[in-house]
Amino acid sequence: MARKQSDHDQWRIDIAEAACKVILENGLEGTRLKEIAAAMGYSVGVLQYYFTSKDELLLFAKNRLFDAKFDRMRAAAARRRGIDRLHAMAMELMPFSDEDRAMFLLLSVFRGQAVGNPVLTARQTERDATGSALFAEEIVALQSSGHVRADIDPGQQAVALVGLLEGMALQATALAAMGRTATSKLVRHYLSVILAAPKAGTPD
Repeated sequence: MARKQSDHDQWRIDIAEAACKVILENGLEGTRLKEIAAAMGYSVGVLQYYFTSKDELLLFAKNRLFDAKFDRMRAAAARRRGIDRLHAMAMELMPFSDEDRAMFLLLSVFRGQAVGNPVLTARQTERDATGSALFAEEIVALQSSGHVRADIDPGQQAVALVGLLEGMALQATALAAMGRTATSKLVRHYLSVILAAPKAGTPD
């Protein structure tokens, strides 16, 4: 009996999630289709029906993580107004929970995997550009509404903001250097000093 497309898609998702768990336990080099199949209780042949190679599986898993991150950023912004939209998006990138730390570590692993691989590097660059573009689009909208300075370049500021956030995320994951409250205050300070439009009657 032919598999339904929805069943096929769910199988791919289940395999990708299993792969992520194995990577967190064994590292990327110690993760093969054999280990992923064993973790799921299936044969390698079952996995190969859905993914022709480990690289295809890992690319699918990485894209799912990126898509989940971008969806969370959009949802967070939708619940806020003004420059708080940028703050909400930024905080969604911070790995405070165990689940978020795992996602950050996995994305870091996948970034390292792309080094020396032109195809994966191009894909990584594309996904990074999407993340920066989300912030840039929000900055443009907030410039139009008067919440963000009109004299800044949205693209450049988006890249700078993402760079700051990724550095903070690394520190939070590796060193547990900052908690949610301290991070939130720092992000708000950055946004208010660098991006926020001056209030009426306030010197520029």
